[in-house]
Amino acid sequence: TKIEKLFLISKNYPYLIALSVKDNHGTWIDAKNMKILEEVTEKINSNENIDYATSLANIKTAIIKDDRFILGPGKQLTGKKSTLSNPLLVPQVLTEDGLHTAIFVTPNSLDNEELDHLLDYLEIHTQSSDYEAQIGGPSAVTIQMTRLLKKEVTLFAVISFFIVILTLSIMFKGISAAFIC
Repeated sequence: TKIEKLFLISKNYPYLIALSVKDNHGTWIDAKNMKILEEVTEKINSNENIDYATSLANIKTAIIKDDRFILGPGKQLTGKKSTLSNPLLVPQVLTEDGLHTAIFVTPNSLDNEELDHLLDYLEIHTQSSDYEAQIGGPSAVTIQMTRLLKKEVTLFAVISFFIVILTLSIMFKGISAAFIC
């Protein structure tokens, strides 16, 4: 539509991956966690079905340091407490306490089956013992609801089939006995 073109809104709804560091693992601005975030973001970006993935590790940002204006990726802010008060980053990709961050994943134009496989890929490649990951966004919710509905409809069909067989066997028990004799 005109609005999508005007504001560069993608027709491919993004996935949102929320990452939370586990207790006693520091914050996302710590060097170790920033390196983990950078690796996860690169791994996600390496998938051919992904247009781009943006996180604190690769987002372009600006800071003022010693009266100088510096542009660069968010990973340059590692260890700087001022990052937690940067209005370009908080609350867009990082929470005020630094314990939670987000990765925005925009897929290429994919059909539903490919989006389903992409969700599986994201679930596999965001698992870690260092943090907890939750995947959301319109595409993820649609796929997860489709999976749930498919499972529920299948279960309903199987149970209904057995109930019909049971009902018919009870109703026609006398008739089937007459035909057998």
